[in-house]
Amino acid sequence: MSPETIVLEDDDLDLLELVRGGAIPSEALCAELPDGSVLLDCEGTPVADVHDRRMVLRRELTQGRGACWQGAFRRAAPVERARLAGRDVVAVVVDELPTRNEQDAVGKLATEREVVVVVPAARAEPRRSAALVRAAQGMARSLGSSDVLVVPWPISGAGRHLRGAPTLEVALGAFGLGVAVRSSSMRDQDVEAAVRSLDARRRGLVDDLYPPASAVEVDVVGPPPHQGTVVLFTGLSGSGKSTVARALVEALGESGSTATLLDGDVVRRCLSGGLGFDRAGREENLARIGWVAALVSEHGGIAVAAPIAPFAESRARIRQAALEHGRFVLVHVSTPLEECERRDRKGLYAAARRGEIADFTGISSPYDVPQDADVVIDTVEVGVDDAVRQVLAVVSAR
Repeated sequence: MSPETIVLEDDDLDLLELVRGGAIPSEALCAELPDGSVLLDCEGTPVADVHDRRMVLRRELTQGRGACWQGAFRRAAPVERARLAGRDVVAVVVDELPTRNEQDAVGKLATEREVVVVVPAARAEPRRSAALVRAAQGMARSLGSSDVLVVPWPISGAGRHLRGAPTLEVALGAFGLGVAVRSSSMRDQDVEAAVRSLDARRRGLVDDLYPPASAVEVDVVGPPPHQGTVVLFTGLSGSGKSTVARALVEALGESGSTATLLDGDVVRRCLSGGLGFDRAGREENLARIGWVAALVSEHGGIAVAAPIAPFAESRARIRQAALEHGRFVLVHVSTPLEECERRDRKGLYAAARRGEIADFTGISSPYDVPQDADVVIDTVEVGVDDAVRQVLAVVSAR
């Protein structure tokens, strides 16, 4: 009997990262998981197994990029605990954008005790988490310090599959931060009221500027629409498409844009479940991706899709649909087959070579090398940051 596989969601992966970093014992999260289960990330890569109510970690989790993922901020619990041993330290948890009021209160606290500014960062909210990290850096600098700690933490405080997580305050104890205060609790009531009334005050400005019949339509009309964009990544399995696509979405978020990621494995599971991997199934999968991406673009958004997309005809149809409503950029991740096989994180190439997987692109099914790519990236030679810069340059120029 084959083991049960469980696809972890973003909140689960945050907790799994805390397990890997020594902040939470794995036993606390395994109570409801069947013994022998294989835990997969969103791309279908096995990251852990469950044995005897404990997790056995297989490999490092996929890391993001940008402010939330700087190594200097993401410190393992044992390392941080040893660093802070014997010091009178209080954690200030930045759970909302701090106003001048909280910053002044933290400054006063820092004259009495050593302060570590902590940001709980959720994979499911990368833009908000990155904004909080940048704000926390500013707060730390105002204290004459750079002591910021980013702790992965799920939005709801629990995972969908990994249950039994402690509170954030308990988890912080593993980092040597036994005393924690949330920055929002340091906010004066009148400042809190002013923050909560920002939307109402904006409404008042609208009512002052426009006559009643126009004022009610301001939110409907909104600002002038931006032209939408579809960025389609194509390349062999293991070429690095998803890694660069995720980094692109994060870079766009850091710059204030909102992008929707349509990753090949996630789309297969959530949008194209039941489709096969023969030519008809692949073309239907790409048609669905193209339709969703064009819809995002039509409404002024940015859709970043990262399927294998092996057929030139299917890519051409996605291009045509995208250009009806906005811009289109084709990115060919040209990493050679030999390197993709060497990486083979999921063991798929090995299985295809043994004849266990039919119609596997690059082995038993063709890949039409794009002749019309706007960007060509070989991830053996080009790093992720440079690849993102190349794609952003083309997107910005359109």
